[in-house]
Amino acid sequence: MARTGRSRTTSGVLAAVVLTLAMSLSACGGKAAPTLLPPPVPSASATPADQAVQLSGTGDLSGIAVSEPTVGTAPGDFLSFVSGVYTLTRSVGDSSSASPSASSSASLPSPSSSPASSTAVTTLDAPARVTMELDHAIPARTAVVVATRPTYHRRWSFLRGRLVDSRHVAFATRTLGDFGVLTIDVGGVTSAYEAEVRKALTATGRSLPAPTCTSTDLALKDGYTVTASRRRALGWCLGLENGKRVLTVVNRRGFPTQLRHGTAKVIDSGKPVAAWTPWASVLSGTSGSSGSSGSSGSGTFLAPGRSATYDVDLDPAKRVALGTQALPALRSLRLVQAVVKAAAARMSAFGLGRVKVVPTVAALVALPRCAKALPKDAAVLVAGCFSGVRLAKVLGPPGLLLAPMAATRSVSRFYLQQAKAVDARIASREVQHIVVRRAAPDFSAFTGAWSGHSRFVRIDRSGLVHERVGDGCCHRLIELTYQLSEPATKGGTSTAKATVTAVNVLDRKALGGHVPHVGDTGTVSIRRGVLVPSFLSNTYCDAAAAKRGACGA
Repeated sequence: MARTGRSRTTSGVLAAVVLTLAMSLSACGGKAAPTLLPPPVPSASATPADQAVQLSGTGDLSGIAVSEPTVGTAPGDFLSFVSGVYTLTRSVGDSSSASPSASSSASLPSPSSSPASSTAVTTLDAPARVTMELDHAIPARTAVVVATRPTYHRRWSFLRGRLVDSRHVAFATRTLGDFGVLTIDVGGVTSAYEAEVRKALTATGRSLPAPTCTSTDLALKDGYTVTASRRRALGWCLGLENGKRVLTVVNRRGFPTQLRHGTAKVIDSGKPVAAWTPWASVLSGTSGSSGSSGSSGSGTFLAPGRSATYDVDLDPAKRVALGTQALPALRSLRLVQAVVKAAAARMSAFGLGRVKVVPTVAALVALPRCAKALPKDAAVLVAGCFSGVRLAKVLGPPGLLLAPMAATRSVSRFYLQQAKAVDARIASREVQHIVVRRAAPDFSAFTGAWSGHSRFVRIDRSGLVHERVGDGCCHRLIELTYQLSEPATKGGTSTAKATVTAVNVLDRKALGGHVPHVGDTGTVSIRRGVLVPSFLSNTYCDAAAAKRGACGA
């Protein structure tokens, strides 16, 4: 932006008035004009009221020169300059010779200051109040902001401005440089901003395929089944890993989720994802997850596209349930993420460059009031996290451009509507349950009473076996208890694994051979009504087989 015009100072204007008056008196009287005492130099805190730029303050304002205005070019969308752009400067020579008092009588520099005193001083020792005249009157309550930059080639930053009346804006500054007043089209900013928030909230990302596991067919034997609700938020598979059944779950959506896993032990929860660290940090305090992709307690934080693996080896007749959770904090974090992304888009449109989303989200959720609001309802969230003051705090001076919009009731209502929409979307599309079950074994082929000469076996519906063997006359020799498992029937023969759980030896001498011990394993088979346990080498018959004499006398 080219600067035009001469430097204009308070002392320069008064000197011109004195010179003109002296020349007039000389011309009228025909005599030499009397020598006039120089007028007292006013304090820098008392700039004449007819000046377009007026300064006041308690610090050293002596020697500050104000340039002629130039026409400013709006730095971005929905911003318009309503004043000229003025350059405030002060030379090193004047600054060093001036008294630090605001009432200093040192004169302001003339435009012809020597080069030795022309190096600019850009920082004031105390804030100065600046009142700037506008090009034209503007309505009351118009949103205004002051654009400033140290030099023409630097990017604009912003200061809070106050509309004193329809033609003047006041602001405070501790630096010198270029200054101009902008109006903000709040309606235009709001419309564009809300569109960006909706876009960020509805972006689902690429839907990922379900994971693959090894030995899935084998894992589904022994009574194992997996059922899941018909949603596509999670992908899963059941497999075998190191001899154990494992369930692998992947987050297929574009947002993180919190996965509860009940009693299932976490084998692997993946590596942390830096982009979602603020989310994981918040959820670690609400659901027991740790790290940006970690797991603790009963919850696992799953970033988009990340997976976790769980041990689901179960006892018979047991089950374990896993699933996503519709936590208020998840809804809140989605809205925070969308708001920051929309703010970043507006900052770019304002010509302010790129705003880093992750650290900005982290800064916002770290604010005490916002942090407390995240697990609460939508109204508390909006009040605690999205006020103009809090957005300006995490965005810095550029946040002033969004503050007028954030203060409107319509934007607060918009936030509440979007929060409800997110809650509904999570509940209807993303709350998904996965249940792994292991059915109780079917021992119906073994259940009942089985007998032989001086020996007896009874098997109940749970597969618990009681075997008793006598001496053929009057005394018991041994009693065994063992548990059946893994029943199977093939080709007319039923088999099951047996594990000894109790042994009671009554006459060791009469037994002979090997005596079973607790923990010994073997098999039990049935074919055509004849049961053959493997521990004592006896056979036992049901009633029909006994009639055939299949088990001896």
